[in-house]
Amino acid sequence: ALDSTFPIRSVTKSFTVTLLLQLVQSGQLALDHKIGRYIAGVPNGKLIDLADLAGNQSGLADYSMQPGFFEVFVNDTLHVWTPQELVAFSFAVTPAFLPGEQYQYSNTNTVLLGMVIEAVTGQLLGDVLTARIFRPLALNGTSYPSSANLPPPTPTPYAVDVATGVADDQPLISPTSLAGSGAMAWTLADLLVWGDALGRGSLIGAELQALRKSRSRMVTNGPEYDRYGLGIGQIGNWWGHTGSGVGFQIATMNLASPNATISVMVNATPEGSRRDLNLAQELFEKLAAVVEAG
Repeated sequence: ALDSTFPIRSVTKSFTVTLLLQLVQSGQLALDHKIGRYIAGVPNGKLIDLADLAGNQSGLADYSMQPGFFEVFVNDTLHVWTPQELVAFSFAVTPAFLPGEQYQYSNTNTVLLGMVIEAVTGQLLGDVLTARIFRPLALNGTSYPSSANLPPPTPTPYAVDVATGVADDQPLISPTSLAGSGAMAWTLADLLVWGDALGRGSLIGAELQALRKSRSRMVTNGPEYDRYGLGIGQIGNWWGHTGSGVGFQIATMNLASPNATISVMVNATPEGSRRDLNLAQELFEKLAAVVEAG
């Protein structure tokens, strides 16, 4: 159903970083502020600034790839986590490089930015998202849930072997395992609205939008963007964000001229030899070729 509620996984990152940029715009923080100013115990916390986190250039290990996290998650996908518990898995690992030296996709970055937003505003991340983004854009089907049970209708998540077409049901997961990096859920109609707002920078203004894109660098791992800026990725001539994980894949991308937005939601993730494929992104790229051709 077109009104189905989907977890949007990493598209959440684009919201978290947009909130960060709104707080920059209002003078409540600055992109060159160091993370150690807000969160204690971060390795290289006196060196990593908020822009490094927003652009996946911090060097901090991805908490979701650490064995300690993975063991708990696999045994109980509905386990409830605090953001502090998530980032602690990352803090136990030596950073891979000094901030700004490289690009490395890491969910830790946006979980930390969500914690910064809560520290600066004195509000829960979900409440700040609602006040500053969901309500202004009238995203009535969008939420930052704390439970895996979403408003109906919700599709069944599947893992699909792309070679054979065999599909297996996937478990629901607690959004608390993703926090500011991937906890949100929404409908296709809201996804289209967000793709337009994100691509055009309507919530942050032209200057910050230009900065958001200008801070981009070539992508070397993680989701298949050409370049990644501050919570926004580029694929060809399009800017937006994708998401993928445990039965759901998402893409919402905007083309500046002519202004066009394509949004795709798929309730399946590939397994087997093509497990790195994002089915939603593949569909987006085929649709984008049609739009650009005509």
